[in-house]
Amino acid sequence: TLRDANRIYMLFELTAEEAVIDGNSGFSDWKMITDEGKNLWDYERSMTGSGGVTDSQSGTLLTQGFYFWDFLMEEDPEGWNGDTLTVQLTDFEYYTYENGPEGTPHKIEGEWEFTLHLTDTTELARTFTPEKTVMAAGVPVRLNSVTVTPLTVTLHYCLDDVEAAGEASGGEDYGLIELFATGFVDGDGNRVERMGGSSGARTEDEDIITCGLPSPMDVDTVQAIV
Repeated sequence: TLRDANRIYMLFELTAEEAVIDGNSGFSDWKMITDEGKNLWDYERSMTGSGGVTDSQSGTLLTQGFYFWDFLMEEDPEGWNGDTLTVQLTDFEYYTYENGPEGTPHKIEGEWEFTLHLTDTTELARTFTPEKTVMAAGVPVRLNSVTVTPLTVTLHYCLDDVEAAGEASGGEDYGLIELFATGFVDGDGNRVERMGGSSGARTEDEDIITCGLPSPMDVDTVQAIV
């Protein structure tokens, strides 16, 4: 399990006496409680990934599978600086496919709770001041700084420029696609055109966009953000 100021990445293993563990199965309810007693689901957030990795035969009766949960927070929850996270799970739901691809629903009722010890990657962060502009809707937008952690890339833009680009586009300044990181160049010079979701926040003078890396990375191997 890993975290930084914006993201939690968890990997765990499930076993069941009888269940189909695939991308359509999961828990009906879950909570993530911090050391301060706050449920992270109470905050604005986006879940960038959740699913099971089993085998290539989708729908096969499997009793074991690896799941990952990958949460990219919309905003940094104040006070979330603890070293543990309590996960509470309710009722595992899955489908079988003997009657067609729509699936027949099943449920294993129960409640499970366990505590995760989080590895904080914040101290591994690297911050750069590129002094560059990004063209959005024909308007140059100043990029004030870029922060890279093993889990995320955070881009700090000049808010006045972002708002000007929004006006030039004839619409809202949220979601200007040109301002989002779409990939990165790794240590071998390979361009990886994929990111793991994104979220945004604003201060008085900056528009901040956080994009998830596709998997935990050694920040020293990221040569460029594209």
